[in-house]
Amino acid sequence: MPTYMLEGQTAVRLTPKPLTISLQMTGPVQGRLIAMMGSEPIADAVRPRPELLILPTVTDTVTLRIEPVGADVFPQGARGNVSVSVNEPGAVDPERAVLPPLDLAGLSRQTALSIARGDDGLRVRSEVREAVRITLNPLGDAARVVATELVGRQRLDDDEAIDVVVAVDASASFRRQVAAGQLRRVVDVVEGIAAVIDPDRRAEGHVLTATGYPVTTAPGRTLAAAFAAAFDAVTPETGAALASGATSPLRGLAAHPGNDAPRRLTYVITDAAPADRSAFESLGLPGRSVAHLVVIGRGSAWRLQRGPDVPTTLFDLERIGAAPADPAAADPLATQLPALRPLVADLLRGRPE
Repeated sequence: MPTYMLEGQTAVRLTPKPLTISLQMTGPVQGRLIAMMGSEPIADAVRPRPELLILPTVTDTVTLRIEPVGADVFPQGARGNVSVSVNEPGAVDPERAVLPPLDLAGLSRQTALSIARGDDGLRVRSEVREAVRITLNPLGDAARVVATELVGRQRLDDDEAIDVVVAVDASASFRRQVAAGQLRRVVDVVEGIAAVIDPDRRAEGHVLTATGYPVTTAPGRTLAAAFAAAFDAVTPETGAALASGATSPLRGLAAHPGNDAPRRLTYVITDAAPADRSAFESLGLPGRSVAHLVVIGRGSAWRLQRGPDVPTTLFDLERIGAAPADPAAADPLATQLPALRPLVADLLRGRPE
């Protein structure tokens, strides 16, 4: 009998007979299937096991959702495979519809598919927004999962999405954080956030030289790797971090007024309070664009500085510790959720709503 792959919003037709719906999970937790009609669970659904449902009849539109068992949200690495089979007594290969594997990480629930009764049979359709394939390392993916949990979705709708810009200090003093691998881990975390809130699911990169240096990523390459290559090519800037004046590198990123301006969140990564407070504050516009200062340094030293009046996140070296010397090595921050979660929450604070 035929097997249909549920892709996009195209519905497939199944014979109007009792259905068996199964869920196969990979990852650290199990999941349960819940059949809903409107806002109520279906009373006559038979559940031999949490991951198996039998629907004797479908008389109206039914939605199937997946929830974690024994956890509030699905953790990193949780994936589910859902299939809907027509109950054919004695059939070895029943007629069925199958969803592509679902990434469930960070979600408290996922609506998977809908089943509706029609004149020509049962119409089964995916209710999962089409996934966009992105390249994230384990730390970036861990940040994506935390951002998903905090935002409540794996991806914002286009009318809510926010352009994410990552602008990095090019001063000679900041090169120490580049060499130590701390810039790499901060960019990895921001890239994980962008995978949830940016319309393209990728952040735009800039090295803040006097003339400006855009950073582009090739397919299959992380933004952190692109920044590493850019710093090999860029001459260190002299003077204070993000120096002031008409030629301040920040001024080239200033937000443009107007209701049609894109919603934008600009993370400026540095190791000290910017000398040009006014240029930094010009990056933000009420309701449309937000500038967010990201400082890599020691908390004891940062408390003595006066930063601009914008949201600020400190990657406190006294708390997060050293970054792996090898860019390919696993970053321990990826598994230290008590340290990672507040950083992601702080980076999302004050974003355009």
